[in-house]
Amino acid sequence: MKTKFQVLLTITLFSIGALAQLSKPGAVNPEREAAALQAQQQAAQNAVKTDATTDCAYTFTSGTGLTYMQYCVTVNGNISAFQSPSGVEYINVGQVGEGYGVCDETNNIGYYDYAYTDSGNWDAPKLISHTATAVKISRTTSDGNWTLTQTITSVPATPAAKITMALKNNTGGERYVSIIRWADVDANSTELNNMDGTYGGSAFGNTEEGYGLMLQNVGTKTAFYVEGYPINTYLGPDPCNGAANYVGQLSQVDGSLLLFYDNVLINKQTTTVTAEYRPY
Repeated sequence: MKTKFQVLLTITLFSIGALAQLSKPGAVNPEREAAALQAQQQAAQNAVKTDATTDCAYTFTSGTGLTYMQYCVTVNGNISAFQSPSGVEYINVGQVGEGYGVCDETNNIGYYDYAYTDSGNWDAPKLISHTATAVKISRTTSDGNWTLTQTITSVPATPAAKITMALKNNTGGERYVSIIRWADVDANSTELNNMDGTYGGSAFGNTEEGYGLMLQNVGTKTAFYVEGYPINTYLGPDPCNGAANYVGQLSQVDGSLLLFYDNVLINKQTTTVTAEYRPY
């Protein structure tokens, strides 16, 4: 029969062995591993930085009566409000959505900023110039591969807001790329619009009463392929799959409009496309 001392010694040695087993390198603690994995995932999510904003930074006003036009541009180069004539709004309704997308088709990487949200892979914008009739803003993608420079100019005679987008390939190789301009159009503050588009291209949305806004390609056609069309959602598209919600002509739908430009960029090359928003 074991003495009390022998029993106590056995228990102590067992406890020490168990403690050593739990603390030795390589020992698995499922709860601790799950907590560590969750912390890593949260850190990765926090690392995606978003600078999306719908706040007006630059406002442009021109004309009177039927030619009155007022629109504003965010620091990131989104048109977050567009009014023409006075009191007839097209963009600043409910969830404000307008902006740009780029798809690096070679690597299937999308970059976008739609005012209400963005892809989280842009550097901060840089204001290049600002006058009474125009603002010029540049942004580089966080991987350094692309720089998009936008010049947004008031055209009072039309009236229209002209957007020139110059995209530079900063890499040393050939890359396939596409560019889109997109807007959640709610003509005359009405969410349900009739929408259509054309090859070549333009896209437009209007109310039953006739107020409408057109997004149209203008100037020299530098892209290999240009098309305008509506999509049946008010949410911004994946720039690498812009036609995902295209179903043709829309009638009384809370949809949105986009212009799609397809091109090929050689090393260090810049391609430029130009579009206008025109009320009708």
